[in-house]
Amino acid sequence: MNWRKFIFAGFSTFYFYPPSGAEFRYRVIKEEDVYNIYRIGFMASFDRSRSSFDKTLIGQINEHGIIPLSDFYETERFLDMTLRFLFKNRSKFLNRLGIKIHHAGYCARCNRVLKTPEAIQHGIGDECFSEMKVNPKDKFVNVGCKKTKRSKT
Repeated sequence: MNWRKFIFAGFSTFYFYPPSGAEFRYRVIKEEDVYNIYRIGFMASFDRSRSSFDKTLIGQINEHGIIPLSDFYETERFLDMTLRFLFKNRSKFLNRLGIKIHHAGYCARCNRVLKTPEAIQHGIGDECFSEMKVNPKDKFVNVGCKKTKRSKT
C-alpha cells in the first residue's frame, strides 16, 4: 500500500495500534488546500466496554508528518513517527517497535466499502484509483485492512 497516496486521497480512515495495546481511529480530510487529521475513536484493548468516539482535530498533516494544533498526546507522537516511516517506505521498522497500522476498509477518496482484493490492498476503490491516475508501478506495501462494521462518524 502506498500510504502517501492513501492518506492524501481526501477522506482516508485508518486504525493505529501503538505498543500500549490501545486502538485509535483517525481520519484525514482534505478541506480546501489543507489536510486536517482528526482522532475519531479510541478503544482500550484491555476494556472493550470503555470506548469514546469523539471527533477531535489534532492538527494538519503533510508529507513530513503531523503539524499539531496543540500539545500532542503520547499516542500522536507515535502516530507522527509512524507516518514519517511510512512516507519514507520504511515500514519494516514499525514491526520491530510493535506498532501496527491498518486502513479501515473504506475507500480513502469516496468512503465506500472496498470489495475487490486490489482495492483492499491499495485502500482506494477501483474507480477512484483509475480517476487518481496513480502509476501502477508505484511501490506498494500491503500492511492489511481492519475488518470493521461501518459507523456513522
